[in-house]
Amino acid sequence: MDAGSALIELQRIDVEILRNRKALEKIPEAAKVAEVRGRLKELARRTTKIVGLLKDQEMACRDGQEDREDLMRRAHDLERENARADFRRVRDNNAELDRIAKRVEKIDYDAEKAKGEIRRLHDLLDQSQKIKEALEQRERELLVAFRDSAKSLREDLGTLAAQRETCLASLAPELRERYAASCKAHGAVGAAQLDGGTTCTGCGMQLQPSQIDALRVGPDISTCPVCGRLLVVRTHA
Repeated sequence: MDAGSALIELQRIDVEILRNRKALEKIPEAAKVAEVRGRLKELARRTTKIVGLLKDQEMACRDGQEDREDLMRRAHDLERENARADFRRVRDNNAELDRIAKRVEKIDYDAEKAKGEIRRLHDLLDQSQKIKEALEQRERELLVAFRDSAKSLREDLGTLAAQRETCLASLAPELRERYAASCKAHGAVGAAQLDGGTTCTGCGMQLQPSQIDALRVGPDISTCPVCGRLLVVRTHA
């Protein structure tokens, strides 16, 4: 196979690969899998936020318990001191004991509130876990259905990929680079033929006589003067 024929075959293969990939994307299960994965991602963000809030509440409970223990030790010391203190000292100690009692009461109130919030957050985590398990099960089911629907397309893609490697190997490195650059510039269709000797099959434009004359005396593989694609002017059987 000459270079021009190999180039046209490579372009045919690439168009077929692109068509099959688009067909894969349009399989109904593909969109459903993407939707489920999006929900899992959002659920993960929500779960991370819940875990952060839970840690904050648990830390607040621990800090409050430590403060309470310090206050209770201080109250115990004041009560022991009252047993041997004079009236003025007892009066001052009792005033401090009242303040301690109010602070302990506030700590207990905040602790109960925090415990309620902790229970609520744990419930949310349990719900999130159940939702996650259900979504993961749905994802597995959809992937099985997708693989079944996509089997023939994937087999075709495997065959086309092997054919593509064979075509690429038959082209000179410089021509491979030119083809890759042309595909990138022209939406995957980087090569065309001179149809009927007058029209570029890539852009569909009929060339001017002077342009055709220039192509006919030039190399077998040139460039379309209109669209810039690689243009196979002639092939050799």
